[in-house]
Amino acid sequence: MKKKLLIVAIAFANAKGFAQTETPKTNAPAVTREIIVVDSTGMPYSTEYWNKAVKSGKYKLERMYEMGQQPKFLLKQRTEEELDERLEKSLRPRLSTCFKDGDTFKYSNLTDITGKKIAAKDLVGKILVINFWFIACPPCRQEIPELNDLVKKFANEKDVVFIAIALDKAEQIENFLKLIPFNYSQVPDARYYAEKFGVTQYPTHVIIDRSAKVSYHAVGGGAVNTYWLKKTIKGLL
Repeated sequence: MKKKLLIVAIAFANAKGFAQTETPKTNAPAVTREIIVVDSTGMPYSTEYWNKAVKSGKYKLERMYEMGQQPKFLLKQRTEEELDERLEKSLRPRLSTCFKDGDTFKYSNLTDITGKKIAAKDLVGKILVINFWFIACPPCRQEIPELNDLVKKFANEKDVVFIAIALDKAEQIENFLKLIPFNYSQVPDARYYAEKFGVTQYPTHVIIDRSAKVSYHAVGGGAVNTYWLKKTIKGLL
């Protein structure tokens, strides 16, 4: 049986759907024969694996020139600088209809999943990064690894506070976190707060500056949103 032609196209995910945001495209040279994709030690990846990695936008293929042999590519992770360079020209993610840039944010007293009180007065003067989410929301779950990276990136910035307003009850959140860590401060059973701000689409993200003004708000997850969260936080420090 003749080998099928395989076209390699490197692109970010560009699907529009519930609480999803667009990501920019990129192209790679077309390959008209089957190719081999390997890691740094020369071990080959399955087609399914490297295709998924490339489509995530976090990896790229680099041609390994070997004359007279089957086309071979190295699967290489993009640096943070490379990712940012690709994302900086992207449009701001879809705005939330519940918030407006520059509006004054009204703080509330909160209690996290450990029972710790988060007093409204203690949030004044901080950069507050809020995520409204719930367990059964696929886009909410998909973005958690990137949000954890964001928390890690600003771990030494004590004035940056990450809070997740979750609709699920404490026991459900606790069981979920055993399987998938989510490193925001979790406020469980918080439907009241979502309704207070009129949030009906998930995930919804909001950043509040030191003067209690809305600096960023968006609906949906993905690489573009995470980039804008990081960009906004950096601009407020």
